Amino acid sequence: MLFIKKNVKLISLCIASFVMFIFWLFPYLSNKLIISSKVAFPMECVVILIIGILACLSLIFLKDLYYLYFIIAFVPFVFARPFDAFTVPWSLFVAIGLCIVGIIVRIIRFGFKFKIKPFFYGIVALAFACLIGGIGNFKVFKEQFLLMLVFCACLILLFVYFSSENNCEFKDFALILVALGIFLSLQVLVNYAIKKDPYQAFLIKDIVVGWGISNNIAMILLLLLPFTFYFIFESDGIKHIVFTVIYAFQSACLLVTRSRGAIAVLPFLLLALFIYGVKKTNNKKLFIRSQLITAALAVIFIGVFVFFHREGYKLLLNVFKSQITSFNGRFDIYKDVFSKMKNHYLFGYGLFAPFTNHVDVSGNAYQWSHGTFFQTLYSLGCFGLICLCFHMFEKYFLLIRDRSLPAMIVFFSFIGSGLYGLIDVSYYFINYMILLILLLIVVPIKTPKNTINYFKKVDKDVEC
Repeated sequence: MLFIKKNVKLISLCIASFVMFIFWLFPYLSNKLIISSKVAFPMECVVILIIGILACLSLIFLKDLYYLYFIIAFVPFVFARPFDAFTVPWSLFVAIGLCIVGIIVRIIRFGFKFKIKPFFYGIVALAFACLIGGIGNFKVFKEQFLLMLVFCACLILLFVYFSSENNCEFKDFALILVALGIFLSLQVLVNYAIKKDPYQAFLIKDIVVGWGISNNIAMILLLLLPFTFYFIFESDGIKHIVFTVIYAFQSACLLVTRSRGAIAVLPFLLLALFIYGVKKTNNKKLFIRSQLITAALAVIFIGVFVFFHREGYKLLLNVFKSQITSFNGRFDIYKDVFSKMKNHYLFGYGLFAPFTNHVDVSGNAYQWSHGTFFQTLYSLGCFGLICLCFHMFEKYFLLIRDRSLPAMIVFFSFIGSGLYGLIDVSYYFINYMILLILLLIVVPIKTPKNTINYFKKVDKDVEC
């Protein structure tokens, strides 16, 4: 009983993570194995309604936001099939409505103290750029304006509310993200497990888990990996070994997504975390040994794969070489972006504008420009690019200036996913944006009292 009392949140996290996995698994298997959405879609709608009710109840009855943050962090990844802004399941709107009711009742019950927190100005700038993006492209702007107005208003209001009322400890939220990393890794394994030939599926990069494909999964894992290291830095003994095994498992699952961009970023991210960890860890010798053993085992595993699967290795190597040489068609997309932005260089074409040369026969395929800055330039124009750069400057500057362990872990998290975002899109992918906003809310940042002065030295500060 004493153990349960001391570890209520950990036990709750384990049970809730398992339930979320079941919520994703049954609709996913129904959709993949029965090959029909007649069963999967209603099942998914029921799941979203249950989650919406739980979120509403947690808002009303629990002052601790920990349980709500768990729901918000996990819910984007329980969808067993893809959808876009125009094919959102009706149950999601009902769930959002329940959450709004929950917030209103919560404000009445517990009150609300407005505070301008760090990262606020960058969020507002980016939201405003998204709202007026494509204003010169009137047809698209007219179609998207109401949707973007609601989205941007909700983004700012929710950021203000939760950042003002945040009472979730960083360590607790970091553990949620570790659980989410395991959750996504298990989704990868299930994807391969249900294939008739998992090895062939790996070779042809056949991975779809409903809410996203291989690149989406790998990018989110890059974002989450540093939080496992947070606990590696902080723990000793058996806990240290457990979190090292979790990190190795997550890294292995990232590798089998075969996302070239994420795989290219991973060694640099791990090296940076290792160097930082040597300085910050509680047990330097244990940390260095565990990391060297993990690296040695990884090299051995790769060597065994190459030795016993030479044909597969040669195939992967040839594919990698050809796609590196051609940059997987990205140069053509970048040229297309630059050629088109001349017509709407100031405010872009709008977030929902299609790439003219890259739409399908139905004319409904909205494709990424495979780079966050290129996507911003095309969708939001030069004004949007300036707003994005301001947001990024604010984000990284405040984290670096703080230099605490939580701030640096979030910094490495953003750096890893941000580097990936140079060759694919991280921003504007809703799953990524939800986690980014939550991190900006939860991470404790010291700023001069009652103001946010980026260039003032932090001496007698308050934690925000």
